Amino acid sequence: MSFDTNKFESARFQFREATVKTPDLSEFFDGDPLWTVRGLSGHEMASVREAAKTAANIDAVVGKLLQGSAAEKADAVKEALGANTVAGTPEDLVRRIHMLKFGSVDPACDQRMAVKLADVSVTTFYELTNKITELTGLGKRLGE
Repeated sequence: MSFDTNKFESARFQFREATVKTPDLSEFFDGDPLWTVRGLSGHEMASVREAAKTAANIDAVVGKLLQGSAAEKADAVKEALGANTVAGTPEDLVRRIHMLKFGSVDPACDQRMAVKLADVSVTTFYELTNKITELTGLGKRLGE
């Protein structure tokens, strides 16, 4: 039995998706509190893994550039660079924040929203990112 390279190359694949109930966020939904997430691509997963290192590097650079400056200026620069995490944030949390950004389908989720969700609804944040991890591990499914 041999691998059919041509068939594989011409096949269409789709992200796996799942809907997660988020009852603790029901006040913020019109209707059922459902959050749809998807698995990540290889490129997105690599970006997630690099996020913690990148955030730490940016913290160090901004700190040196703005020594003696107001913390608000440093935060503004970090936000502009896409690394507005708190210095010393655990790597796992930084990764999960980026994972939620990439993997949220509905609602869409930017970094600010992911950071806030991690702060105010820890269990939901981890349920969503665990589901994204699960879907990513399953890989894309064969499309139609």
